[in-house]
Amino acid sequence: MKQWLFKTSGLSELVCGEIAQIFLMNDIAGFVLLKLNHTHLSELGIKSFGVRVRILQAIEALVETGVLSLRAPRIG
Repeated sequence: MKQWLFKTSGLSELVCGEIAQIFLMNDIAGFVLLKLNHTHLSELGIKSFGVRVRILQAIEALVETGVLSLRAPRIG
């Protein structure tokens, strides 16, 4: 299930390897991606400023292209 959520978020094509594993282990996909900032990424162990910037830009691009929605998912 975690891998499916990550793949359907559209981010799986943009991050790989260790970062992808960090996202999968921490259930980061879909709407959660929209909440990430530099502090969150650093707390997850992504120390490189440049990598954090690229991840955040990739998330912005997914929103702009409509792959990710700004609306929160309905629960229950």
